[in-house]
Amino acid sequence: MVSSKTQPEDRNQNERRIRANDREFNAQFKYANNYIKTSKYSLLTFLPFNLLEQFQRLANFYFLVLLVLQLIPAISSLTPVTTALPLIGVLSLTAIKDAYDDIQRHLSDSQVNNRRSKTLRNGKLIEEKWSGVQVGDIIKLENNQFVAADILLLSTSEPSGLCFIETAELDGETNLKCKQCLLETIGMGQQEDLLSQFNGEIICEKPNNLLNKFEGTLIWNNQRFSLDNEKILLRGCVLRNTQWCYGVVIFAGKDTKLMQNSGKTQFKSTGVDRLLNYIILGIVLFLIFICAFCSFGCAIWEAVIGQHFQVYLPWDKFIPKDISTGATFIGFLVFFSYAIVLNTFVPISLYVSVEVIRFVQSFMINWDEDMYYEKTKTYARARTTTLNEELGQIQYIFSDKTGTLTQNIMTFNKCSINGQSYGDFVDSKTGEIYEINDKANAQRPPTILVKSRDVESPSADAITVDVSYKSPSGSTSTSSSNLLKTRSINKPKKSVQYQDQVFEHQASTEHAIEPVDFSFNSEYEADFKWYDRSLLDAVQSDEEHAHNFFRLLAVCHTVMPETANGRLEYQAQSPDEAALVSAARNFGFVFKSRTPNSITIEVMGKTEEYELLSILDFNNVRKRMSVLLRRNNKIILYCKGADNVIYDRLSTSQNTIKNQTQEHLNKFAGEGLRTLVLAERMIEENYYYNWIERLQHASVALDKREEKMNVLYEEIESDLILVGVTAIEDKLQDGVPQAIANLQMAGIKIWVLTGDKQETAINIGYSCQLLTDDLADVFIVDGNSLEEVDKQLRKFRECVKIVNTYRPIPPIINSEPIVNLNLNGAAAQLKDNNSNVPQIEAPPAPAISVVTFSRDVSKLYNGVDVEKAVNNSRPTTPVESQLDGSADFAIVINGHSLVYCLSPELETRWVLFYCLYDCMWLYI
Repeated sequence: MVSSKTQPEDRNQNERRIRANDREFNAQFKYANNYIKTSKYSLLTFLPFNLLEQFQRLANFYFLVLLVLQLIPAISSLTPVTTALPLIGVLSLTAIKDAYDDIQRHLSDSQVNNRRSKTLRNGKLIEEKWSGVQVGDIIKLENNQFVAADILLLSTSEPSGLCFIETAELDGETNLKCKQCLLETIGMGQQEDLLSQFNGEIICEKPNNLLNKFEGTLIWNNQRFSLDNEKILLRGCVLRNTQWCYGVVIFAGKDTKLMQNSGKTQFKSTGVDRLLNYIILGIVLFLIFICAFCSFGCAIWEAVIGQHFQVYLPWDKFIPKDISTGATFIGFLVFFSYAIVLNTFVPISLYVSVEVIRFVQSFMINWDEDMYYEKTKTYARARTTTLNEELGQIQYIFSDKTGTLTQNIMTFNKCSINGQSYGDFVDSKTGEIYEINDKANAQRPPTILVKSRDVESPSADAITVDVSYKSPSGSTSTSSSNLLKTRSINKPKKSVQYQDQVFEHQASTEHAIEPVDFSFNSEYEADFKWYDRSLLDAVQSDEEHAHNFFRLLAVCHTVMPETANGRLEYQAQSPDEAALVSAARNFGFVFKSRTPNSITIEVMGKTEEYELLSILDFNNVRKRMSVLLRRNNKIILYCKGADNVIYDRLSTSQNTIKNQTQEHLNKFAGEGLRTLVLAERMIEENYYYNWIERLQHASVALDKREEKMNVLYEEIESDLILVGVTAIEDKLQDGVPQAIANLQMAGIKIWVLTGDKQETAINIGYSCQLLTDDLADVFIVDGNSLEEVDKQLRKFRECVKIVNTYRPIPPIINSEPIVNLNLNGAAAQLKDNNSNVPQIEAPPAPAISVVTFSRDVSKLYNGVDVEKAVNNSRPTTPVESQLDGSADFAIVINGHSLVYCLSPELETRWVLFYCLYDCMWLYI
């Protein structure tokens, strides 16, 4: 009985009830208003709070104590003014700086709180300050306007109830995201009388900081409707490409997800502040020692000698007459007197200098022309004056890849359909594959540089030829031709060694590669480039698998079409989706329009309309999305997602085609391309109706809604038939390799997080010079259990020991060592003019192709203590002291393996292990 009563009570505590257009009902719950405050102080709290923060610095607290001691006449012979004036000066200067920072926050808060929003009151729209908006109010947003609070979307200017928002202030993403209101509320449109009569009750979760998750239920007209994140507009978003929309406020002010993520403004201390605290603490301890020594000597002197001079130097009246007690008491008082006299030990002027430097440096940052970004005409801006020096003390950088290192501009590069790979340009006569790079045409014929390298492949030669031309200045630039590299294929296996040679190759060898002409399609895009004619031939010959591939790309997405200047344009939530829909469009499968219940495409000039039954959304856990469509009385599920996710859900009849496609996946990933796997499944009518009924019940459940829906998603997304694979290229931003190289030269360790496959992550790592050929080794941690990860970490650590043990000792030239720690053969060789320098060699390392590791390095070679043997056999040179550090390594780690690395059992070992590495590349 107890559990049956407490369960509803607990549920009510975890729920939030809101009634639209009913302020009286909502007031009983005392929800937060829409007023925000990011400042730290007010006029009343500034003085006490700021002084409290400043006295957290030991020097300030020390001088405060000193000032109190100087106010005691029995202890101090100095006027308190000598301490009070410097202390007041330091506190005042810091207070002025902190007040300036907080005034800027107050101005920002005032500007936001005084923004205007149109709010529905008694059937009419009125202008209301953002701070006056309350939970349950219905507000109107217009194009390019910020969202005032977290709102439930009710209606929009689009007939299908859609709207587009930009979430740059929330997650940094500039891509527009699509939101859609309930079909049942679309009809209210912008009719103010209907909107003012809307009395729906919303039951949802408590305020939280999860930007991508929302669970709620709308109760209206005796019906329950499921609410999710796709129907919510968050504060801080901007309405784009939508004339207007209406919504009811769910979270306001400090309860909004934006403010929940902001946190409370806290006192921040820099590394310099902490260092100064330690230094001041050491100085104070030293001062205490000196004062104690002097007071002890004074007590002894008073007890032995001073007592006899009381006629000339009488003791104060409050000092005990007993000799031993009186001498001890005098020594105690003298301790504080010495502390006052020696107060100059603590450099209070140092704090004054630091504060002045910070304040002036913040303005220098704002005025620095070298930190001006010309494209957006933006200067650097120091938003605080307390953390300036931290910019020069950064040790770690944790970065995303997409949109940070890359341009976030996706291009459809290659694909695999029914086990056939497309996208490579193959010379029909020579069998050569040309790798294409779109470069501006140059004027000079190319020069082919054939460089020294070993070429070996299990199935073909891999002769790499760099096509470039020499500029008049003598530098080598990329050729005008689209041809960058040539690889011969379908030839017997052999190994070829080339010497360093340069052959001048005339223009007759230049291959002019033209993109495929799509002008037959009236909806084609002029900037779309594709060089493999065979795929277009397959489409135009009505090849079934090719048509199915592009039909899936044209309908399985959340892209929205619009017409601008007479041309069809797409608005996509991600550039990946835009690239895939664009590719289908150029091959003749044009996505034309969508409504909440239908999707219309044009296939080779013929219109096809599909009934949209359901969309199973993509998220970071599912890593896939699906659509359920009906056409010609047939229901089909189209699905696209990560390869490991889709492969686990393929039918057992797909093993042959799966293996063929896996080879293409590995090839695409090795070239640094982003891959997606496409699949489909035919659904029986009776099964669908049973499944959709169960999904409807799960979608309005108040407990474990997401888990219940995921179970049903898993059920229908099974026994899939493989359709193909897409490969998309996301090019690096200009200057990324140089920037990363400079950061590493500065000793900064870099972590990069990516959602790509392991092969893609490694390839991109080399492209942006996060991984380089100069590294001694690149380790991969991909264990699926705690024991596997622990074993890998142990093996890698032993490998580091082996590498450092067998590093060659460099020769000495003019008392300077020539250091080359590159152990994989990629570093530059010593030049000929240094060839006569005697080489000091370490003991030969074991010649092995596959390194196996033991738990005990000393037992690797017949029980011989390797490190001891090497140390005894090496000659002692001045270089030894310069090579104590480890060679440079890098690590690529799977996201699941990182969870085990950060577990309590491995956390300490992982931290020590990470300290060995120059960079880190994480893939999920």
